[in-house]
Amino acid sequence: MKKTGYFFFAIGLATAAAIAILDSVNIWLIGIFAGCIILAIALIGSDAAARLYRGEVKLRPWLAAKKFLLVFLVVLGLMLIASNIFPSYDFVIFEAVIKSASIATVLSLSQTAYRKHA
Repeated sequence: MKKTGYFFFAIGLATAAAIAILDSVNIWLIGIFAGCIILAIALIGSDAAARLYRGEVKLRPWLAAKKFLLVFLVVLGLMLIASNIFPSYDFVIFEAVIKSASIATVLSLSQTAYRKHA
């Protein structure tokens, strides 16, 4: 499932490139892009969930919590810096906190996961 997910992700990226190159709004290309990306996320996510369920991968939640705080603060700081550098960037603190928390959660859990040895 993982290879198929990456295949659909590549198709989605190729479609996004085609949309950018053609510089036109084509509903079919946008639909193909959205469908491929959603399918890729579902396939890769279900593969990760299945490996967690089977016990092939273990998580270290306390180590992830330590990394979460650091990554959260760094990403939030980068967003604050970006809002000062690019004044046209509409900065909303609630939105920045949610985005920073999402990024920090995914990165901290993925970096602290380890494979269970057979």
